[in-house]
Amino acid sequence: MLQARNVMTGALTTCAPQDAVAQAARLMRDRNIGDVLVTDEGKLVGILTDRDIAVRVTAKALDPEQVPARDVMSVRMQTGQLNWDLGQIAKTMGKHQIRRLPIVENGVPVGIVSFSDIVRHDPHTSHIVQALKEISEPRQIHRLHSVKRGGLLATLGVGLAATAAVALTLSPKAAGKLREHVQATRSDHRQSEVLQAEHNRNLKRMKD
Repeated sequence: MLQARNVMTGALTTCAPQDAVAQAARLMRDRNIGDVLVTDEGKLVGILTDRDIAVRVTAKALDPEQVPARDVMSVRMQTGQLNWDLGQIAKTMGKHQIRRLPIVENGVPVGIVSFSDIVRHDPHTSHIVQALKEISEPRQIHRLHSVKRGGLLATLGVGLAATAAVALTLSPKAAGKLREHVQATRSDHRQSEVLQAEHNRNLKRMKD
């Protein structure tokens, strides 16, 4: 089976803990990515995502030119190893509801695997379908909130984008991020249904 070393992206985008959030955001924009790895003397110390910026900076009306990455980055992150197979990576993504997994060697980031990397190389196996379901599912789906701000109306499960308290104070930019997140989640659900249906058809053909 393919391993992380076979499918990961080796050209990493990184920033330092003291770099301004705005600088990291510009890297995301210019390279069309959703996260930047935060490294200190070559070691991985955190990951800064577009959601981190939307919820922890923009939604609080902080100045991204003045806020350092260390203040808003996620430090409790999941990482993988070069020899992990795609099934192990997919299960980790599903369990922790993440779409990208940094690959490290002796604490140094050497690559990153996205969920799309896995789907591109191994789209029809059961662990891919299950991981996509888990990634897309709200953590507390039983609690729903209607959020309305500047024409934005969306029904969200807690954990989809922001808590109700944050949502009520959204700036226009954060509202845009929230809208994008909701649309992406709906798209994930549709993709999950398609993959599940195709997987079921494959199983049926094998039995026949």
